[in-house]
Amino acid sequence: MTEKNKIRLRIYLTVLLSLGVIGFMSFENFSLTDAIYFSIVTMATVGYGDIHSQTDIGKILALIIIVGGVGTFLGVIASIT
Repeated sequence: MTEKNKIRLRIYLTVLLSLGVIGFMSFENFSLTDAIYFSIVTMATVGYGDIHSQTDIGKILALIIIVGGVGTFLGVIASIT
């Protein structure tokens, strides 16, 4: 993986994580810890189901994070191969 791709990966993950944490704290009233946890679990598409979005905007935000996270990791795999 080139240095340019590593930087791009860090930027994408930072943006997705920040968007998730701020969004879930704002729209779902999650604590900081829960927002970080839920954002990472959602980005990794693990989905334990212990906490979940209650509002429509929270569900839409989760969908955006899922698509962004999967897209980011697929982009990394594509650039490696």
